[in-house]
Amino acid sequence: MNGSIIQLRDLQRIWRVVIAVVAFELAGGLIAWAIGYHYSSFHNFATGAGLAALPGFMLGAVWHLRSPQKQEGSIALIIFLGIIAAGLAVATIFEGIPHSRTEVAALAEVRQIAGERLERIEVHEKPGGPVVRTISDANALVAFAQACGQAEGYMINHDSYSHSWYLVVHGDSRHEMCLSLEISHPDTAVGELLDMEHDARGRPRGSFQSDWLRRWVEEQLIQPSSDKIP
Repeated sequence: MNGSIIQLRDLQRIWRVVIAVVAFELAGGLIAWAIGYHYSSFHNFATGAGLAALPGFMLGAVWHLRSPQKQEGSIALIIFLGIIAAGLAVATIFEGIPHSRTEVAALAEVRQIAGERLERIEVHEKPGGPVVRTISDANALVAFAQACGQAEGYMINHDSYSHSWYLVVHGDSRHEMCLSLEISHPDTAVGELLDMEHDARGRPRGSFQSDWLRRWVEEQLIQPSSDKIP
């Protein structure tokens, strides 16, 4: 190592550790991807790779230390890589996995709206703001429930929205969500299930998308005049 910069020749000195870590991460990522717990394949792969980094490092470190061809001066680099591997594992266990569970549970909650008996939907301009419209028409409520049943998981990534609404759904259960129309995806509506109980600003619990919700939004929320979206 040259100061704090790791160079290729440094990694070559501990190639056994590097091979073990990379192999375990690939195997862990592929296993998690095949299981498919989360709706994002990338998220599944990253979770599996993060969990497998530490056992891969441990095996690689033992392999290196027991090798008669090990090079001197590599202990500091091994410790440094061990800290990184442990950090990945801790972040995955205490942040990545709980976040995945929250997002999967949020999508399941949205889909379960399809089986609920809805009473009304209150439309707000912002979370906690005044009600600007109440939708109680039976056909509109049934169409909304069916559209929620068709929702799919969605990973929001710096999206740009043309319109957004905050909805409070009343029925067998209470649900609070934000529905938006994304400029780059004109055929679908993007939603976020919100946690208003623990955060008055509406902390997102999970995101979803639905083509059926797009049609519902155009019929129920977009004004039929100048606000009509082409």
